[in-house]
Amino acid sequence: MDPAATNPAATYPAAEPGPDPFWATVRRRHPDLDLVLLPGGAGPRPVATLAEAREQMAAIVDAWDRVSALLPGPEATLGWRGAGDRHRFVVQAAVPGVGRGSGTRLLREIAVAADRVGWHLAAAERRGACLLRGRCDRPPIELRAEAGLGATVVRLRGAPLHLAGGDLSRVVAEAATWA
Repeated sequence: MDPAATNPAATYPAAEPGPDPFWATVRRRHPDLDLVLLPGGAGPRPVATLAEAREQMAAIVDAWDRVSALLPGPEATLGWRGAGDRHRFVVQAAVPGVGRGSGTRLLREIAVAADRVGWHLAAAERRGACLLRGRCDRPPIELRAEAGLGATVVRLRGAPLHLAGGDLSRVVAEAATWA
């Protein structure tokens, strides 16, 4: 009887390499090792509801409205960006002509405004560019801003959500109407 049939974390004797070809090769090359194969992953990811996705979009757009009041003029791009089976709602703008000096001042203004409403913030420098990172816990929103040589880029993004195909299509279409 296969030990994994009753216990997915079963230890296979060296003579029985187990069901995975990778571990079978490891066992054959290193019979002196005792391997314990645990069940993989935490199972399927919970699927976010359409209401949760809409709440995330509304919260990020609301936060963006406060940030964009400090930005000199550029229109933001917004939409859902995917990574595997999860998607994030993202709003981003590049402010051309606002380089390191004035961009750093702009990031300070954004930091002051975000701090007033309870964001967790961290400033840093990378290759001479000023960076601002922040997060809001409720709802979870990330801020990343960088004052580069020729432009300052500001981005807000939500937590990754696993959305059903139909719901993803709906929120993508809704986001397109906000742009």
